[in-house]
Amino acid sequence: MGPVIESNPSPTVNPAKTTGQSAVPSDWQTYRNDEYGFEFKYPSNWTMSFPNVPGRLFSLVPPMSEDNKYKNKYGEASIQIDIDLVSEGMSIEEYFKKALENIKPEYRDGIDSLLFDCSNLNLLNMAAQKCSYTLSYFGEKAVIFIKDHHIWQISYSTDDDIFNQILSTFRFIK
Repeated sequence: MGPVIESNPSPTVNPAKTTGQSAVPSDWQTYRNDEYGFEFKYPSNWTMSFPNVPGRLFSLVPPMSEDNKYKNKYGEASIQIDIDLVSEGMSIEEYFKKALENIKPEYRDGIDSLLFDCSNLNLLNMAAQKCSYTLSYFGEKAVIFIKDHHIWQISYSTDDDIFNQILSTFRFIK
């Protein structure tokens, strides 16, 4: 059995209006990327690293502790932004189907158990999808959209509240 990709359309929502969170705390830091033209705010006690992973701009990780309130149900917590070029007219679903086909054999363990569940989302007046995916024991969520022939994947393995609060500050600066 090959990978399963499911798409469940839902009403368009704006993450900035659905977080249930109050205004962003004044002590949050701002990350700005002039090359790709975006910025967002994040908690000042989180750590940003720049791993040498093709397409990955950074990883953002909260402080680690036994009672870390940002951990997801898998005991992990992080946010990453990955950007990749896409062909003209390629959909998000087509991109992921192609990406799964190109995974090296040594990394394919659990690919057959991939479950991809997406719903529609409006992010900064752009069509996007909010997806949850599970691969073997690992689960992650992402907001995925295509802008200027690049697919953007803002993935997170942290709780929805803090992610939505961070996402509500995301904006393009050019």
